[in-house]
Amino acid sequence: MPKRPSLDDLNARLERASKMLDGCATMIRDNAEIDSANIRNIGDALVAVVEIRYEIYKVRPDLMPDLLKPEPIKALYAEFEVYRSEPALVQMIELANKKSRRLRELVLAPEILVMPGA
Repeated sequence: MPKRPSLDDLNARLERASKMLDGCATMIRDNAEIDSANIRNIGDALVAVVEIRYEIYKVRPDLMPDLLKPEPIKALYAEFEVYRSEPALVQMIELANKKSRRLRELVLAPEILVMPGA
């Protein structure tokens, strides 16, 4: 019985295939003798390769490249903290929040109901 291929090997081969297809699309684009409509065919093949790789990532998330991994929530909050240290920005944000709350009050107020034909 043949040895079952590893997901590591399959993922690496699919990554190489993606790079080769991307290079071929560039070559077609730059070659006037070949119909550029063929780039769409390569694009379809690339989509199929990416879909297979995402199936692999579901089973083996450790194989997913870092640029595809979601940013940790703590890092996002750290970015927000930068803005809280700037007094001018804090004032602007507070003013915008105040206007937003007032607009919400007006929209939700029962007195604002519009009757058809009024």
